[in-house]
Amino acid sequence: MSAAQLPAPYPLSWPPDRQRTPADRREKGRYSLRLFSQAMATIETEIARWQRPRRGARLVDWQLSSWHVGRSQLHADPGAALWFTLAGKDITGGASLMVLACDRFQELPQNVRALSLTMERLRLVDEVGAYTLVAAVEGAKALPPPADARGWHEILGVAENAPLVVAEAAYRALARAAGEGSPRLRDLNDAIARARAAVKEGATS
Repeated sequence: MSAAQLPAPYPLSWPPDRQRTPADRREKGRYSLRLFSQAMATIETEIARWQRPRRGARLVDWQLSSWHVGRSQLHADPGAALWFTLAGKDITGGASLMVLACDRFQELPQNVRALSLTMERLRLVDEVGAYTLVAAVEGAKALPPPADARGWHEILGVAENAPLVVAEAAYRALARAAGEGSPRLRDLNDAIARARAAVKEGATS
């Protein structure tokens, strides 16, 4: 199965088609939990239920193959995004990249709990039988922006034969300038990964 590429857990990768909630409009928590570990436990429980064969004689026609919750490393940003891949019955055909995101609440555990509750509702819709889970999560499909086709040195703004230490310094400066959660970080992360791979390949050739 060709696996869809999940974004890195850090920094927070936010769906490009979903607007962020302004900080002054975020709500106080409504759920009883307060710790991130407690909220993650509810996600893990629900993921396990998604991966469990359903009752009855019907074959499982979907498979959740990989997932993680992305979040910011800044306490001021409580947003959370659950990225996962969902494959159909023919898992050789590849898997769709999906994302559920929430920053409605002021605290990270509350937003993570909102994600697990959304997962629960989607699963129950499928189990009732009036609507399939694949159809229910259709709106969660995520198409990552196309990768920057430029060379890594062009993206980082350094010479093509620049040493890795220069590329690393440029990467850190550009990442800081882009800011937490910026879509540009994906291209910067890809560029520095290619730079490191090129140096490693050159050292072993």
